[in-house]
Amino acid sequence: MDSQQKISSKINPNILSWLIVVCLVSCNSLKPVTQNNLLQPLNSESIAKLDGDYEVLSSDTSYPTLARALTFTNKKSLINFTHDNLNYKDVRLNIQALDDRHLKITVYRHEEAIKTKKIKGILSDNYFYFKLTKISSVSPFYFLLNLYKKQVNRIGLTKNGDLLLDSYEGGVILLIVIPTFGGDTDSYNLIFKRKKSNS
Repeated sequence: MDSQQKISSKINPNILSWLIVVCLVSCNSLKPVTQNNLLQPLNSESIAKLDGDYEVLSSDTSYPTLARALTFTNKKSLINFTHDNLNYKDVRLNIQALDDRHLKITVYRHEEAIKTKKIKGILSDNYFYFKLTKISSVSPFYFLLNLYKKQVNRIGLTKNGDLLLDSYEGGVILLIVIPTFGGDTDSYNLIFKRKKSNS
């Protein structure tokens, strides 16, 4: 057996599958910024300007909700809001800047915290950029199919104090470990109103 055959025999099929997954999902990302002129300056000294409560639905669309973009959760109570469902009015999302690389996200419903997550990102061009990934089983084929998802987001603060979101999400269905097919979606310039404080 020559050296080339030895090398090829050592390549793990699982590693090859994951390389394909990474390539399929990582090739796409957010488009370049188009609305920087709408934003307040956001840097390490002013990151606390993000602190506050925001609406879960944007002014333009119900998907993605701010809760999905910032927590990447599939909980129905967080993502299945529509403009015909008044329950979304009882939900708010709170952002707390821990430092210039970390935000604490808490989703409240009827004043009860139903989801808390810390996200890590970087500041650039008046935006906070962050990525989220997850793998979940596909019902009812739990042992055969899994879904690998990647989300890339950037948030900024408009001059009115509202939150501006650009979001990209891509995913690949895995048959055991073999990628089968995937898809992606993106949304830009979504405005989430800042909720006024009751105090």
